[in-house]
Amino acid sequence: MSYKKKGDYEVGYGKPPKKHQFKKGQSGNPKGRKKNSKNTLEILKNELNQKVSLTENGKEVVLTKRQAMLKHMVNKAVKGEMKAMMFVYSQLLTIDVSEKERKEIMDDLSKNDEDILKRYLYENIQAEKLDRGENARENNQ
Repeated sequence: MSYKKKGDYEVGYGKPPKKHQFKKGQSGNPKGRKKNSKNTLEILKNELNQKVSLTENGKEVVLTKRQAMLKHMVNKAVKGEMKAMMFVYSQLLTIDVSEKERKEIMDDLSKNDEDILKRYLYENIQAEKLDRGENARENNQ
């Protein structure tokens, strides 16, 4: 049993001793966040928008890093790499395109390609669900 003096309260989780509490009107972060400080998304966007020069068909072209990455992925897909193909098709289907364009894309796929794409997307969704389930179980323990 703890005895309290007048004006005191029990110290514990979320209840620091009075001498360690912030004074009234005093911020815990007096300087605050610096102006012009960037979060990870802003830094990533800036990086992807930087220009790089590449040699394409003997000519030097200047592209953003974002364009270069997508060009590389599409080229890998054209060469027959299945993961690259699935990535490109999934991006095409999730990009804000009209229903007509989406139907044209799907019509271009052969029945076999469509089955492979659906199976790949289904497996990725299942894997994500499993990951989320495992993460939830780990967090509950």
